[in-house]
Amino acid sequence: MKKFGDTVTNQESGKHFFVSTVPVNPLGEWFWQSAVFKQRFGPFAGVFRPVIFLGATAEVFAERQHQKIVELVREVPPGKWNEARDHLLRTLLDEEFARQESDSEDFFQEMLKATGDSSD
Repeated sequence: MKKFGDTVTNQESGKHFFVSTVPVNPLGEWFWQSAVFKQRFGPFAGVFRPVIFLGATAEVFAERQHQKIVELVREVPPGKWNEARDHLLRTLLDEEFARQESDSEDFFQEMLKATGDSSD
């Protein structure tokens, strides 16, 4: 499985952060988590205290989620990160629901074709 990690400098504060998105499997099912850590002492990050944490997401969204968080850390003032994170989470959830609806509709249409029925 792929992992994502980037060092990012916030444009407003000039501070450096490490953005990490990794797969986790605590209960037998894989999902992805993203976290942002303050960079301390050169390349080392304060990994025990994430500044931002965004929980589970589907694997198909992991890379996109990571890139969106990198953009957030780079462009949004740190004082507005929680608000921006919440907006990002809502956007990602909306996309996931839309994808699931599309997949369900595609499945339904395939079943109709297989049975010879058509609702068109």
